[in-house]
Amino acid sequence: MALPLNLQNYPALIAAGASLSAVVSIGAGLLVGILVPSGWTAASLTFQTSVDGVNWFDVYDNLSNELTVTVASTGGCYILFDPNEWLGVNMLRVRSGTTAAPVTQVAAASITLITRAQEW
Repeated sequence: MALPLNLQNYPALIAAGASLSAVVSIGAGLLVGILVPSGWTAASLTFQTSVDGVNWFDVYDNLSNELTVTVASTGGCYILFDPNEWLGVNMLRVRSGTTAAPVTQVAAASITLITRAQEW
């Protein structure tokens, strides 16, 4: 997929029968959106991050709520993010469902993370 020069895309695959994607390194980019494919098994999205690629932590907002994104029931949508919420995050895993209630995907789901370069 061709994107404007300041945007990058990164695939995050959740395998069939799984609820957590493989590791995605977005480098110095800021997450600005996510594409959820059609055929998505209905579930919200949550995230894990790591600073070393070994120890993983669930992502929470500044009010101690798990950062949860609602997805249209069948996917096929683009969800916008506030890039300021993703400062300092460069390794992610995307979860179908929440920490307390993960949802396995019936079919493999290739989610696309969209980033833009940080502007200092």
